[in-house]
Amino acid sequence: MINSNDFLKKSSLRIKQLKNQKKAKEQRKQEDRRKIDTRRYIIIGELVCKHFPEMMNYQPQFNNRDNLIVFAPFENLLRLLSADNDLMVQLKNDAADAQS
Repeated sequence: MINSNDFLKKSSLRIKQLKNQKKAKEQRKQEDRRKIDTRRYIIIGELVCKHFPEMMNYQPQFNNRDNLIVFAPFENLLRLLSADNDLMVQLKNDAADAQS
């Protein structure tokens, strides 16, 4: 027969194992999401550079602050484009028509 001390030790150990498994599972899910996002970013970036080769003139810098400065013109263009709902609808419709 198991005594209460052994039972508590085994229960605590099992709880700790379950928590560790849950944490590891969540970390794997986050890593999977990060990998999918990274692939998405690469594909989108390749498409943008394919259709706008002048984007290859933007040179990545070694820190985010400098990247913000270098890429500011493109960021502004994207912000203005996304803010114009009518233009976005028109472009999406034109793109759908071109695909047909």
